[in-house]
This record gives sequence, structure tokens and C-alpha cells, in this order.
Amino acid sequence: MRALTIAVLVTLLACAAAFAQELALPAEVGSTLRLAPDDHVLPMAESEELTFTAPEGLGNRQVLLAFRARIDNPTTVGSTNALIIQVNGQPVQLSTARRQLRLLDKPNTFAWTNPPELTWYITTGQWRIAYAPDFEILLDREHYGPQAYSFAFDISDLVQPGENTITLQNTGNEAVAEHAGAPLDLVFRHLRLEVREGPGVRGGEPDRADDTGPWQPRERRSAPITIDDERPAAMVLTIRGHRYELTSEFSAPGTPGETQWLTFPRATGPVTTPVIVGPGWRLERTITERLDDGRMLVRDSFTSTGDEPVGIRIRHRLRLLDGSAERVNFGGLEDPARVVDGNLANSPYLFLPRDDSGVALVAEDDLLRQHAKFEFDDDNQIAGLTDDWFGLRPAASYTIAWAIYATDTGSVFDIINMLRADWLPEPFTIEGGINFFEPILTLQCLRAAGWTVSCSLRAPPTSATAPSSLPSSTPTTARACARPSRSSAACARASSASSTTTRSSWPARTCSSATPTASCATPAARRVYTRPRPPGAWTWRWCCRRSTTRWAARSSRRSRP
Repeated sequence: MRALTIAVLVTLLACAAAFAQELALPAEVGSTLRLAPDDHVLPMAESEELTFTAPEGLGNRQVLLAFRARIDNPTTVGSTNALIIQVNGQPVQLSTARRQLRLLDKPNTFAWTNPPELTWYITTGQWRIAYAPDFEILLDREHYGPQAYSFAFDISDLVQPGENTITLQNTGNEAVAEHAGAPLDLVFRHLRLEVREGPGVRGGEPDRADDTGPWQPRERRSAPITIDDERPAAMVLTIRGHRYELTSEFSAPGTPGETQWLTFPRATGPVTTPVIVGPGWRLERTITERLDDGRMLVRDSFTSTGDEPVGIRIRHRLRLLDGSAERVNFGGLEDPARVVDGNLANSPYLFLPRDDSGVALVAEDDLLRQHAKFEFDDDNQIAGLTDDWFGLRPAASYTIAWAIYATDTGSVFDIINMLRADWLPEPFTIEGGINFFEPILTLQCLRAAGWTVSCSLRAPPTSATAPSSLPSSTPTTARACARPSRSSAACARASSASSTTTRSSWPARTCSSATPTASCATPAARRVYTRPRPPGAWTWRWCCRRSTTRWAARSSRRSRP
């Protein structure tokens, strides 16, 4: 027995010594480098570094980081975000800045209840790992599919000649572990690097237009659209030589557990209102083709024809037929690490910028804006606008409005200005002041526009104590600065008249007239907004100056003695 124990220890020490030696990645295609022994454990809330050297001669070959992983748990209670991966300090995310997918061996999404779907990549930079007691039990589960445990990442652009470091971080914590009923240890199997035929993903950032300069008025912001009916059940759009395939699908019950999708045909001949009939509903489509002006406006009018409520899932797909999208703008956001898909009710568009033009899917009516999910399939180069929550009561009807817009350049500001022109054709005034909800972002924008900005954040006095409750009437004062004349050397203060607000009205704002000093006697707004001062509040002070024109604003809140 003692001899057997010694033999086991010797074997373990030999394995540990083998992996403790310097790991070198071969340059030959088909090579594999093991990074750790099987069933390697990374305890909860810990991280570790794996170091290897890469040769000079990798060239254009593809380097993969691959493994199988699970959260060690006696039951299959689901999954959670549990792993952060870095290579040489750079995060391994779903895709690169050029929207080239790193995750190669499976789709990012899987149908947990369908809808909603879950994603393997979490936009906080973490990867989802499933709970399991072994590496077999999840293989036949319908939720995950055969790739329940496996991950393969293209890290070609992150590997450099010489020494490289892979960092694995277990992001589990005690709160999640208590809920799961077991420690959140990660178990890895077949943790390795592979060398394959290239090319791998490219490094660097995609080309972007410089939008930081002064705004340049142009005669038009749109690009013309042409329609080609060469494909059945699809419309082929051409914008500045780039071709796109547009399709629409609507759900209908199929075999148990399956969904049947009805595809909208493109109308031909004299028919101007194409119709599709589903189980318990009828759809009439009207298209306003302002093609020379870069707009195709679609109105889908649904009518219930049954005696029961009916649910209809809706999919609109715009597929690139040439080239690929290195940039996708989700309602103003382009970071592929943070934005995979989105519900964008306040900015309801997905924009695909190209070198000399752009195209956008736009949700227009209020209901679709609330329901819509915008997404982009990098594998198939398909932009999607979906609604998985639409339904009709018996005898009810509703018209969904959406559109295709084509822009003159690849600037997102073109689509913004086109939507403003269509949705807000007349100028309008917003009465009252402006509240900067994101002061840091505001200051960054001011700096980009050439302003000199200084900021300070002041803590409340340490002697300030919070009263047990606010009195029913709390006197408040406020100071504000209007924009002075260009010759003024400083912005004068305007003190508000005595004003009070009641506790029941806070945080609603009240307004009182201000009495400006002579040096600030300009036609600028003379309203000061006041509110009770929460005890122990922080004080923001910020000042922005451009040329000789100075503008300052000060907000001060202190605890009432």
C-alpha cells in the first residue's frame, strides 16, 4: 500500500514538473500545447496565470485557446457568468473591435426558454459557465446542445513572439455560491493552445470617420435605394453598389414544440397591398417607396380573425450580400464588447456604416419601439429587428411601422438627422433648464469641441449631521450664472429670491425669478431651479470656457443646520 502511495505521488510530481517547465508553442499547423493537466481546478474568487512562449514564425496562422469547463456542483442548476479571460492583459471578448468573432465552436446564444435566449458572453466581459457534476451530463440537454462545456477562442491577434501570459479569473462570490449550494470552483479539461491554418482575427481598430470637427451642412444626407425582385420571398436592395437582402417572417404554430415561420412574399404586378394570412390573424402590408430620398417606409397592419388571443413573433432580416460589417451601430453605440444586441426604445435603429454610404433598420411606432430587439449575426452578416411579444385580442387590429433608411455617408449622424427631419419636421422649444445626467460624458464632449474644462468634487463638511427627518418646509437657495456678453471677464452670480419647497414636492423642482447683477444683464435665461438639500450631499462644481466667452454653472447642496 505504501509503495502504491509513493508511486502515485511520484507520478503527480512528475506531471506537475512537466507543466512547471517553460511551455513553448510550436509553429507547425496542427500543433497542440497543453497548458494544464485534466480536471484542473480554479477555486472561487481566484485567478491564475499560464505562461508560454510563441515563435517568430507563426506568420498568418490562427492560434486558438480551447478548453472544456464547468462549475463544480452536485446538480445541474443552470449557469452563471463565472470566467474572465485575458491574453497579455487584453480581454478575450465575444469579438474583436472589427467584429470578428473570437468564439468559434458554437453560437453565442442558446434557447433557455425561447424566448428569452441566454448568451455565453456577458457584456460585462465575463463568460457563462454551466453547473454540472461531470463533463457528460449536459451533453444531451436541449438547452445547451453538444457544446455545453466546450469553448474555442481565436486569440491570433493577442499572441506575440516571445513570452505570453494567459490569465484566468474565477469571478464567483459567496453570495452566488450560497444560492447555488456549493463552492463555485471552475474545473477545466483539455486546456490547450492549437495552431491552425490562417488567417486568424485581425488586430487594430476599424476605420472611422472623424466626427469631432465642426458640423458641415450638406444638400442631402440620404442615398438612393433601388429594388430588385430577383429572389422569391425577398427584396434585394442596392445602395451605392452594396446589395442587401430584406426578408420578413411571422410565426405560426407548428408541430408540438416547433414554430412554423411564414415568409412575406414580395408583391409583383399591379398588387400594391400584399396580404399574408396566418392562423387567427391577417396581415396587409403597405410600402411607401421614397427610394430616391433613401427611405422605404413599411406599414404592417395586423387584424385578429379568431376567437382567441393570438401571439405573433416577428422577424425582419437585412443580410449583406457583399462584404462584411466591421462596424455595427446600435442606437449610437458601437462597442462590440459592450453591445451584442439591444432593446433601443429611445434610439430605435441599427445602423450599418459602409465606406461611402450606410443602411439602417428603424422601428417607428411606439409598441414596436418597446418590444423590438436589434441584433447582428456576425457569422451570417445579418442585421435583425425582432418582436417576440406582439399579440392581438379577438377582433383587434394594430399597425406596426418600421423602415429602411439609406445614408449618404457612413456617419451615424446622417441617420439621426434623417429621423429628425421625418419625425420632428417643425422646430420646438423645451421650457426650463437642462439636467446633465452624465456629467463625465458631458465634459468629454465639451473637451472634444475645444472647450477648456475644469472640475472639482467636494465632500460635505465632516461636521454635517443628518437630521432624523426633513421639516415640512425647507428653505432653499440657488446660485446660477447666465451667459455674459463676450466682453465680460467673468460670469456674475444671480441669486434667487427667497423660495421654499415642501418635503412632499421633493425632488420636483420649483422656479423663482432671479435678480442678476449689472455685469450679467444679458437676455439669457433668468430662472433658477431650487430643490431641498439632502443632508451630507456632495457638491459638483464645473466651469467651461471657450475663447473670451465664459460660462459657468455651480450647483451647491449642503445639509441644513
